[in-house]
Amino acid sequence: MDISKKHPLWRKPTHHLDAEASSDHVHWIELFYDLAHVVSIFVLGNYLSHHLGLPGFVGFAALLAM
Repeated sequence: MDISKKHPLWRKPTHHLDAEASSDHVHWIELFYDLAHVVSIFVLGNYLSHHLGLPGFVGFAALLAM
């Protein structure tokens, strides 16, 4: 049973130049939004580390949920 054909998660990694279709590679805007998410989580983590009470956690959770 070859599970590599059933789900793309189990495929062998390929180089972007060897991609069969244009949808098989990551576009620059996706990388930009991934970076924006990482920076926002980093900033929220710094906020939480400076506000260690219940109000700080509630603010952190509210901003993270948005």
